Amino acid sequence: MMRIEATTTASPERLWETVADVHSWPEYAPTFTSVTPLDVSASGVGTRYRVKQPGLPAATYRISAWHPGHSFTWISRSPAVTTTAIHTVRSDGDGAVLELLLEWTGPFAWLADRLLTSRAEKMIRTEADALTRHSELR
Repeated sequence: MMRIEATTTASPERLWETVADVHSWPEYAPTFTSVTPLDVSASGVGTRYRVKQPGLPAATYRISAWHPGHSFTWISRSPAVTTTAIHTVRSDGDGAVLELLLEWTGPFAWLADRLLTSRAEKMIRTEADALTRHSELR
């Protein structure tokens, strides 16, 4: 499992607003080309998004856990690999911390790990930095 953290001077509430607004991520996070809702619901468990990222095939992510103000998990499934991404916001006293976790499971998770880990770590770091920076501007 990959784990990246980034800190911000923004409040946890402001950081959560940024993290929860997933369809806006492509406006300021270069690791996303588009995040398109596929359901009427704007957020919450069961909501699906079509996610396009540079250099990766488009994927459908479904929110499997939604804890407003704190965290959400979304999962993309394919026959060979399931990708789980957890986004958690917490207070650090002077601001907030964003923790991003990424895990691959399934029959070909070992191959995703071998081929994508280095690139994924860079993308997740860039995502975390973009989200925390944007939360300071809101």
